[in-house]
Amino acid sequence: MRFSVAAQQSVGARKRQEDAVRIVELQGDGAVLCLLSDGMGGHMGGDVASATAIEKFATVFSAARGTIKHRLKRSLEAANDAIAEAAAHDSNLAGMGATFIGAYFAGDDVHWISVGDSHLYHCGDSELEKLNEDHSMAPVLDSMAAQGRITVQEAMDDPQRNALRSALSGSDIDLIDHGQVKAARGAYILASDGLDTLSQSEITSLTRNEGDTNAEALAQALLQSVDEKRRERQDNTSLIVVFTDPQNKKKRFFGLF
Repeated sequence: MRFSVAAQQSVGARKRQEDAVRIVELQGDGAVLCLLSDGMGGHMGGDVASATAIEKFATVFSAARGTIKHRLKRSLEAANDAIAEAAAHDSNLAGMGATFIGAYFAGDDVHWISVGDSHLYHCGDSELEKLNEDHSMAPVLDSMAAQGRITVQEAMDDPQRNALRSALSGSDIDLIDHGQVKAARGAYILASDGLDTLSQSEITSLTRNEGDTNAEALAQALLQSVDEKRRERQDNTSLIVVFTDPQNKKKRFFGLF
């Protein structure tokens, strides 16, 4: 399979970057591991939490053996434990946490594991498709609206809409999403929730405009579009874009972290 991979970040309107990203080419595997973590806003040490989670996950996954699902789960648990250990050694880091998504592109498959509200999208011949679950309150409120228990507007305006139901915080992880799909031609996009500034139709349009091979150009175009919205409290936005072509085995990497 051919991979074209790029990572880009924007600090938005925030004072510091609390997201962390990494792309790891695994020696001998002919595969690539993409990691993205969003430090929990409003918590001391969000940037430490995301960096800690990424570092530990990458180290453990690279050394682990067994099925890919086992390696992903073990690495996630190790990342969560590393956050707990860091907080235990520094009282200033108490309460820190992060969302997390790891996507492993190997052979003809895409595997992922995620906690929180960061995204894994695929955009191919059809419209943009979200592959992983959203562990914020948004889908819960949307379900209540669909059942007629609240209105659609009430669901959109609820102050708890963006509250997380699960995160890496050193405690038990309430919700974990794990999935596997056959790799399809097109763009896979890992993103922190700063990308929510763009509608799904805008993301789809930008993806189509950049063709089907240039991951770096698409990542830059997406971040530029977010920045051009000039939202007063724009969150950090981080992206990893992976273009895949199941018919071609060559790999190209750009903007590695």
